[in-house]
Amino acid sequence: LRGNFEGVIRGAEVDSVLYLLPTWSLYGNMTYLWCENTSFNEPLRVPPLFFLAGQRFTFPRYRSYVDMWGEFAGKQTR
Repeated sequence: LRGNFEGVIRGAEVDSVLYLLPTWSLYGNMTYLWCENTSFNEPLRVPPLFFLAGQRFTFPRYRSYVDMWGEFAGKQTR
């Protein structure tokens, strides 16, 4: 294990929601990260591309909802 180090993290994130019906929606989120350990000049172990997609059913009468989603991560090639 290594102790403290200096590093750089750069990235972007985008998310969206699509309402198909008042009680049914689809949503997604995508994140891209570029991370570098500048103390040892090596990449950090962070998935560079991460994606989440799901759908939500809401039950306004009961003030509740049910979510179903999946998470996906890109290959770490650095």
